[in-house]
Amino acid sequence: SNNRNDSNDSEGKHDNNDNKKPSQRKKLPTEASSGNSSTSHLTALTRQLEHLTCQIYQLNDGVEFNINSPKQVANVLFGEDGTGDCSTNKDVLEAMASAGNEMAGCIYKYRKLSREIKREQRRIEQQEKGDRKNDYYGNLARKNARSMRERAVQSATGGGSGENQTSNTGEDAQIFEIVEPASETSTDDATADINVQRREPLLLIDTSAYIFRAYHALPPLHRSDGTPTGALHGVCRMLQNLLLTRLLKGERPRVVLAFDSVGPNFRHDLYPEYKANRGPCPDDLVPQFALVREAAEALGVVQVQAEGYEADDVIATLARTAVEEGVDVDILSGDKDLMQLITPPGIEPSVHMIDPMHFDRVDHDDVIKKWGVSSEKLGDVLALAGDASDNIPGAPGIGPKIAATLINDYGTLSNLISQIDGIKQKKRRESLVENAEKVLFYRELVTLDDSIPMSKMTLPDSFQGLNSLRMSSFDPNRLIDFYKSMELNACQNQLQNRLQSGWVQSFKPPPSPKEYEDVPF
Repeated sequence: SNNRNDSNDSEGKHDNNDNKKPSQRKKLPTEASSGNSSTSHLTALTRQLEHLTCQIYQLNDGVEFNINSPKQVANVLFGEDGTGDCSTNKDVLEAMASAGNEMAGCIYKYRKLSREIKREQRRIEQQEKGDRKNDYYGNLARKNARSMRERAVQSATGGGSGENQTSNTGEDAQIFEIVEPASETSTDDATADINVQRREPLLLIDTSAYIFRAYHALPPLHRSDGTPTGALHGVCRMLQNLLLTRLLKGERPRVVLAFDSVGPNFRHDLYPEYKANRGPCPDDLVPQFALVREAAEALGVVQVQAEGYEADDVIATLARTAVEEGVDVDILSGDKDLMQLITPPGIEPSVHMIDPMHFDRVDHDDVIKKWGVSSEKLGDVLALAGDASDNIPGAPGIGPKIAATLINDYGTLSNLISQIDGIKQKKRRESLVENAEKVLFYRELVTLDDSIPMSKMTLPDSFQGLNSLRMSSFDPNRLIDFYKSMELNACQNQLQNRLQSGWVQSFKPPPSPKEYEDVPF
């Protein structure tokens, strides 16, 4: 991410004792041997990072600092009185390292190694869960299968029965649900034959954000007449990889594409500086929004937006409504604001997020791990620490870690503000006293509006509720015609190859509780 929050800098430990004796300085640990088969890859990477950390501190005369803080790194590289552009992004570090700056080279390696460690940790977590990369519906099927087995074991051992059983383990929590053909708006034979389907979440896709993501991730592709198609290509590949297997099986997944409304939204009315730090939409991206909508129409995906609201608010409203109707929700987005919607463990129906990079599931524990607070308190932390990407400054000198500590200590932001005098740290107390009203206002800005009237949303004319909202019947010829018109050859070839081969990936359905009736637990 290119977003930097320099307010974190007051949180980093910076030892200003320049008179440290050599014996007090950290010694370089022995690097892990790459030839040692007993050492896991993650352990080896971690030891390399520790070695690199000590090397960086030694280059700084033994003085430790927060290597993850852009501001403290800038102070080390350029001096605390540095003027001009003191950026420490990838390009700057590479240029300085090429010019012989050893510290810049080490910090560049540190960041690269840190990212590799995170990827390896994610891979191990996926492996432990039995999940596969870029396989959302397959992972969902395996997750449901595990839940079914656990429920069957509890039922057989008596753990799932009794008067003290909560409502979350009753009929509403079953993994399967009956989908009657009459509830479908289509009379397609392939769909009508499916009377029992796997209970699946409503998948809400933060489409506007993904379009920007695809635009910056892919080269500037164009149709032969010069029409830009780079972002369109990225979105089509994502949707096709996500949905094609199920569509070819005649299924109609629960998927909604949420879009930002065009122009200012209600937050701009409240705070004119909202997102004012962002430049205008690139000229070659503007026409691709309409093209993405055409692609969604060709696929048969429902598209929703609400005038004067952001996609986040549309998603929040649809998620709340779906949960009230008994439908689980998954949100495909990397937006931290949407993490506020994630439900704690044991709550059903539930809301989770799906990381758009590899379709990793993000749950309540992941929110706590990343932000130090539960999802319902994340808005308090964002208001205190600020959000540079949305031009929300927060309270000066308070970053995410300090904000999380304060919220955990006082429970809520309102409690914190009402008890400012009890804060022992003078700088924190003074910052909050001076900015109390602003912080409460920022809390209003970061709060998602989950009460948009359905009448303001661009829902299908046949809409009768989110529990019955599904994609329309798949017409491959319609999609092929769109790909041809836009010259999206890779997407067209992938689709036609799947159609010609007749190959459809299938997932083994989870066992039913009846299969465990005779098992002696």
